[in-house]
Amino acid sequence: MSAKNFTLLFYYVPEDKDDVDTPNAFGIKKPVDELRLSDIKEQFPLEGQYHFRFKYKHGSEYVWLDLVNTNCKLPTVDGKVVMKATRKSWSTAGPASQQSHTNGYSNPSAKAKLLEGIDSPATVPAAGPSHVNPMSLSNERKGAGKEKKTDDFDDFLGI
Repeated sequence: MSAKNFTLLFYYVPEDKDDVDTPNAFGIKKPVDELRLSDIKEQFPLEGQYHFRFKYKHGSEYVWLDLVNTNCKLPTVDGKVVMKATRKSWSTAGPASQQSHTNGYSNPSAKAKLLEGIDSPATVPAAGPSHVNPMSLSNERKGAGKEKKTDDFDDFLGI
């Protein structure tokens, strides 16, 4: 296969704390000038549903370009496709093109091992206590100025 019939695409997933300066990559067996958004959606190697933004040079600035039409040619920067893949869902249910794609995981334990240590939306703890009574907070605030509170830092410094 000639290099012209193969394109290496660079991407990062912000939710996985990927570094934009050290992107991930995958290949598609098509020349870069024939690639479409539909190719990305069909062949993206990670499970889940993603929104893809493509690095694009507008004048002297770089921007992230959102494509709406799946038949659009992909923008390139210096001949490379660079994209940000924002995870919308861990589920692969979605458009028919994503449902038919297995992402190369026929072995569920291999998939689980790959995803080990990555927080899925279902395992992320809530931002704060859901059982707090707002009235109890206002009662606590009324007496807040009556005694000086210390914390571990104050104890450490002997204050």
